[in-house]
Amino acid sequence: MVEIQNYSEHFFYPNKEDRTSLEEVVLFPGGEKKKGIPNSSVWVYSNEAEYNPRIMGTDVGCGIAGFIIPEIDYKESADIVADYLKGKNILGRGNHFIDICSGINGINSELDSHMILLIHSDGKYLNNTFPKTYKEAEHKVEDAKTFRTELGNTLMKLLGVSGKCFGDWTHNSVESDKDKIIYRKGVIKVIPDEVHILPSHLGYTVLAYTFSPQHLPPKQSMPHGSGRKKPLSSFKANEEKVRELRKVVYVPEIISDASLKSEHPDCYHDPSEIFKKLGKNMVNLGDFEILSYVGKV
Repeated sequence: MVEIQNYSEHFFYPNKEDRTSLEEVVLFPGGEKKKGIPNSSVWVYSNEAEYNPRIMGTDVGCGIAGFIIPEIDYKESADIVADYLKGKNILGRGNHFIDICSGINGINSELDSHMILLIHSDGKYLNNTFPKTYKEAEHKVEDAKTFRTELGNTLMKLLGVSGKCFGDWTHNSVESDKDKIIYRKGVIKVIPDEVHILPSHLGYTVLAYTFSPQHLPPKQSMPHGSGRKKPLSSFKANEEKVRELRKVVYVPEIISDASLKSEHPDCYHDPSEIFKKLGKNMVNLGDFEILSYVGKV
């Protein structure tokens, strides 16, 4: 019998093909299903289990990296980034993005007097293999982290600034933990006292938070974002709403309205359910604003 911890609003029980050596599943808020597997979930197997490629598919290693940068013209910089990325297929499908953001309001550190560059990518641009073993999956996680770091350094050089990475939060990962194998699908691993972020959608601030070692969340995990209401292909905003979105966040002209239809706030949950069910022990460090957005070009 598989133990289910359910913090979501949906019922779920894993298929027979996924239950071999499966001990526990944790469901977090805002996790739409993708090919029968809910996003925003943690799967705990015994260490005797073979690698289950159904949980992650080719998305192993996907995550967000954050870089502290000096203040820049976010509109001009977004245009430069979009022009550089055009035709390179670096960001791929989905809500992969590069955001230029304000500094963190409310945190007493170097983060509040700078701006932040966020990079959301799975690194498929360099490695689009389908892992079949734990070792291959772990390699993809490391490759994706390296890719985000290198892309961040490339973009900072392109913009004529220097900066540093203050966090890389992989949200599709596989981890060996003592006698368990832990899959985090759309979920980040929380490290006590370190900075983590919770994005929601364009037009909504990004929360910076942490947890103390004494009050960690279930399976030391948290959703990587508020989550889509429905799969990307089945729920999109209309053109009028997309035009309104461009008034809220700067989006370079070369990014089409069609690509923004799935990135409109209407397509996403707000984070209230996450705060309600998991926020009791979150330590709020402040928040920051998305100023410009670069998606698929």
